[in-house]
Amino acid sequence: MGELFFTPEYTIPLVDEINYPPTQIEEKYRIWIDALSDNSIINGCGSQSRSMVQTFPELKLVLGVVKLENGGREEHAWCVDNNGVVIDPTAKQYELRFNSKPVEYQALDSTQTSLIPIGKCPNCGWYYYPEDDKFGGVCSQECFDSYSSYILSC
Repeated sequence: MGELFFTPEYTIPLVDEINYPPTQIEEKYRIWIDALSDNSIINGCGSQSRSMVQTFPELKLVLGVVKLENGGREEHAWCVDNNGVVIDPTAKQYELRFNSKPVEYQALDSTQTSLIPIGKCPNCGWYYYPEDDKFGGVCSQECFDSYSSYILSC
């Protein structure tokens, strides 16, 4: 089985910028990914990535954070090949769930707590992170303003 890949400062831009599926992945990986149902990829990144590593032991399983073109980010699992190319079997879930696409993948090591969410924004439902805590438990200034208006109107 492939190893878990943890290393500080390991940031991988998505191959072909923000195009999904990336065109540089090997055909055998594309065929495997295309066979997955939409239901199996939504919130299935860990299980699908582990399954892909079991099928293709040359891949490495990576745990980290994916940043989306709409500004969101989530904890995520994906694979990389021996050349460091991202092979993300569940990238399509972001189009299905948020009408967005991954733009960057950042692997985590156990010391990178600033990249681990500390809660969910009560206004929009996105995760928020330690750096966002300046907004008082919501993810952004926009959500702070909106949520404050809502609370004050009650």
